[in-house]
Amino acid sequence: MEDIRQQLLQHDLYHSLSTIEDVKLFMTNHVLSVWTFMCLLKTLLYHLRIESSTQIGLWHPSTNSRALRILLEILMEEETDEIQGTVMSHLELYMKGMTEVGACVAPIQSILDTVHQKQEVTLSMLQSLEIEPATIEYVYQHLHIIQNWTFQNILVYFAFGRELLIPNMFEPLLKCIQKHQLHCPLFVEYMERHIDIDVVHGKKMMMLIKHIDCTHKEDIIYQAYTDRKMLWDGIVGAIQKNRIGKYVY
Repeated sequence: MEDIRQQLLQHDLYHSLSTIEDVKLFMTNHVLSVWTFMCLLKTLLYHLRIESSTQIGLWHPSTNSRALRILLEILMEEETDEIQGTVMSHLELYMKGMTEVGACVAPIQSILDTVHQKQEVTLSMLQSLEIEPATIEYVYQHLHIIQNWTFQNILVYFAFGRELLIPNMFEPLLKCIQKHQLHCPLFVEYMERHIDIDVVHGKKMMMLIKHIDCTHKEDIIYQAYTDRKMLWDGIVGAIQKNRIGKYVY
């Protein structure tokens, strides 16, 4: 377990963003991880009966008030954060950052349009997008988790693969961008915001996990780390391929 975690925390990605072109490629793929974060969070809330598609407007107390409070706090800051005097989701901030540097927003916009039209995000649909194969597999894995895993298992995956991990990944990414003096202020703001709030969220999630009965906890944590490493590997490979392509005449 510790080996895969160290591989992730010492990944080559944290030294790979040396140009704005690298940042563009990273953001075009990583934005789908930002989207799947919200999908996992919304699924957890659905399991707690916060959102119902069959009995709109009818309420009953949650069966897990502790989990509900923590997840709602995360939701409020992720979906309705106050940024530069405007209320927006972190995904919206991220996409604004993509536009700022000229990254391709077509793949994530296509997914959002599909969801808005209440159509299914399928594997074939993902394969039609101009994103890396590893990114497609990463997103499809999340769709499987959302549709098939239990609340307890998703909670562990979300806690260890996101809230407890993100600050440790974003800090070296931020240092890399600062080292190369890359101009992407909204992307920097996004990462700084997550470093701040996810330290707090991570501590709360750890308290919550202590009260969760999860039989396959170690396997799920390993899966969370492996999935993220797969995404990072794919992005680094794409950056390297893109650089080589520039010198092929």
